[in-house]
Amino acid sequence: MEEKRLFLPLTIEKKYWDLTQKMVFLNQVYAEQLDKEELYTTQYEMCTVEYPDCQSLQFKDQIKEIAESLGEYINQYSRIDQSGSCWEKVLYRWLTYAVSDIQVKIMQLEMLKKQYPNYTFYTYSKKQFQNIRIFPSKGAESLWEEEYHFWLYTYLAHKYYDVEVCFVDREERNVEKNVLDSSCHEKRTGIDRILCEFGRAYRKISHVNINKLKVHGYTHFLSRTAEVLYYGVDLPNTTTSNWILQSKGKIQPFSIQEDQDVTEIDEAARNRFSKYLINTSVLLPLAADLLIRVLPKTYFEEYRSHYAASMSFLHAHPRLKTIFSTTGALSCSRYAICSFLAQERGIRLLGFQHGGDHEINSGIFDHPEFFYDVFYFWGSGKKQIFSSECEIANGPSYKFYYYHGMALREENILFVGTTVLAYPRYDECGEVDKKKERYIQKQIEFFEALSSQARNEMSVREYYVDSGWHIERKIADRFPDIRFSGAEQISDNYAVVDIAKRNSSFAEALAICKLMVCDHLSTTWMEALYLDKPFIFLLNKDDAQFRPEALPYIRKLESVDVVLYESKKAAALINKIHNDVLTWWNQTKRKAVIRELRRRYLFEVENIDDWWREELLAQARR
Repeated sequence: MEEKRLFLPLTIEKKYWDLTQKMVFLNQVYAEQLDKEELYTTQYEMCTVEYPDCQSLQFKDQIKEIAESLGEYINQYSRIDQSGSCWEKVLYRWLTYAVSDIQVKIMQLEMLKKQYPNYTFYTYSKKQFQNIRIFPSKGAESLWEEEYHFWLYTYLAHKYYDVEVCFVDREERNVEKNVLDSSCHEKRTGIDRILCEFGRAYRKISHVNINKLKVHGYTHFLSRTAEVLYYGVDLPNTTTSNWILQSKGKIQPFSIQEDQDVTEIDEAARNRFSKYLINTSVLLPLAADLLIRVLPKTYFEEYRSHYAASMSFLHAHPRLKTIFSTTGALSCSRYAICSFLAQERGIRLLGFQHGGDHEINSGIFDHPEFFYDVFYFWGSGKKQIFSSECEIANGPSYKFYYYHGMALREENILFVGTTVLAYPRYDECGEVDKKKERYIQKQIEFFEALSSQARNEMSVREYYVDSGWHIERKIADRFPDIRFSGAEQISDNYAVVDIAKRNSSFAEALAICKLMVCDHLSTTWMEALYLDKPFIFLLNKDDAQFRPEALPYIRKLESVDVVLYESKKAAALINKIHNDVLTWWNQTKRKAVIRELRRRYLFEVENIDDWWREELLAQARR
């Protein structure tokens, strides 16, 4: 009997596919790479699964149990004594992403075998993967990188699911070019080089003033006096100076030297680690093996160095009371490790909202809530966000103060989309690929229902990283008259992950629009609220998950047609109001709702630097 074979693509990159054979796709995003001709000539089927709920309490408890088990072994390997509760925080975010991703990949390949019981599978993979048995990730951020997923699929399919892998060399050769510019990076000799170096030194000296010298003195010679350290906070340079000088060095930037990544992978130790983890039974053997193979070096081979440096740093800062950050504790870094070790020793961690959906969307706040002692939201008034794990406070955001002095105009209608990831994350469950297809289709239905006059005014701004869904290309093909905000180029190449080239920022696009239409909840709507720019939400009612505390405000926005769920209804409204948006926006009932929303979700102060300086010092004195 003739053997039945199917090709199994394991990457978004088509150069590793066999387009001449029948294929099975594990992810819908692979099918999105087919161009118009290939859609008719390529034979393929989908093998889909429903993704598990990784936001359940059961899953969170499992992650903490895995973290403790990993921590026990890393303690032995690194010859340190770090508590289980500290390990939970150090490893929690990475484990949440990595474990859920591994579970999904196992489910996909199990379903493949079940759906095609009498078939064998073959695939192509990178030549360089052939002898790689350990592929340390860079933390949760690796799940945004195609290379990580390609290796993990290759290793899993080849070792555990009998997929025949042909390792091929299809990498493009880049021709190195010697690039010269007019700066001092050019090759110089003799007197030219001396003059160049003198010029650079002079430019530095000419910008030095007394305040800069004081700042330098505090941060380089009096860092031990710091009571508050901050990092991972996007601040103007003037704020850094103001905080240091006006607090007399009590508030300073968090600066700890990070070693260069030169540590070799200890494969023998990882193999022992894998056996240890399998014996704990906190994970299925297959998942345990994969987890150790992608464990970041930061958390294993390098951890002793990070621990020693952190303890030395804390010893050198005896007055430290508080560490303040936005996304800092979410990173896989020495800074985060030092922060959690500090917290275990009584130093308070303060977190700060970094996006506009924390107070609205359910689940977004889960990680910060677990990490921080106090968490600040951008809102004001009563502290209406409930948390059983950390103290909730409110504070003004520097995000909005970047708009100060920006000229506002009313030129177009700005449509703002968001990112659609290639692979599911821990916070996505159910029929994830179908939800993503619905999201894109909803945009197309909206643009289709617009009148030609309204569409001519539309400026579309999708997220600048397109993870293989080619949303801009689809819209451009369907609606040639639509413009794209700041877009220099829309990729025609359906075999790559597009990164849109932009010649303007989102802030500049928002500043010149007369109406913003947004199909997701994120920072964009709060920026529009701050500028008093009219805006409309076009959301998917089935997929929207609102925090209970936000529901009263969502219902009020629904009542005045600011939150809409039907594409045709949103388009009909815009067709009606696009010639006179402000009259619609300023209607009495709608204006009252927006004023209430602004009072609740924007914390506005006269001097933001002074407010935060006093707040941080007050926290240090608690």
